[in-house]
Amino acid sequence: MKLFISADIEGISGVTNDAQASQTGPQFAEARRWMTGDVNAAIEGAIEAGVTQVLVKDAHGWALNLLPDGIDERATLLQGWGVEDGMMEGLTEAYGLAFLVGYHPRAGTPDGVLSHTWSGALRRLVVNGIEMGEMGLSALFAGALGVPIALVTTCEAGSRQARELLPWVETASVKRGITRFAAELIPIKRAQDVIRDAARRAVERRGEMEPLQLQAPFVVRTTWSSPGMAQTCAAHEGLALVDEYTVEFSETDQLAALRRLRQVFRIAQTN
Repeated sequence: MKLFISADIEGISGVTNDAQASQTGPQFAEARRWMTGDVNAAIEGAIEAGVTQVLVKDAHGWALNLLPDGIDERATLLQGWGVEDGMMEGLTEAYGLAFLVGYHPRAGTPDGVLSHTWSGALRRLVVNGIEMGEMGLSALFAGALGVPIALVTTCEAGSRQARELLPWVETASVKRGITRFAAELIPIKRAQDVIRDAARRAVERRGEMEPLQLQAPFVVRTTWSSPGMAQTCAAHEGLALVDEYTVEFSETDQLAALRRLRQVFRIAQTN
């Protein structure tokens, strides 16, 4: 069975603030090692449970975080950004399961370590009435291809949000958020043991996993940090201003809605 792993950094073992998560941060080199270790733990557990092929998508910042000379040799690594599919670039219907490693809670989560949704510009995201962050968007992308999310590794708040959206999912909590920039950490070696065990269980339970698929039409609302961003979006065809900060659009296809959202995000950033 083929496994796809999308790896972010804010939910990685040991990471607490931007000094570690930012490519220009003074502790970024250490965070890259921890990120590579967390991904390897997930790979090891999955292969122990029967996975035969693994593709890892580096999905943070410049997408050049994971150490190519440190990744488990049984996996392949996709770095850099494609055109349309962002954090899930490389996933196809040929994969049996997907893992989200090092993900973080959505924007506005007070006990979520480094919580945000794509950037500080996007304050709130709602799809068909369900508030979501990057975990939800990645799960929707995978679901559009018929691929279940089987494992999420993150902080305790992220695990809570993952289970609310995906009741069947395995989670591995590697820290407990005190505030957005403070956390009680599990020692990294022990945290990676937790990830390895959760990955093994996720694959063993693959028959219980379900792809996240919502009912059409797909109505997407984005709330921005400034009225100017919302107004810039609303000037484009198919985007309607709901209030001073919020824009809405709809699509009839789940994958098309996600790709449209990426376009809307780029439009807002031009303001």
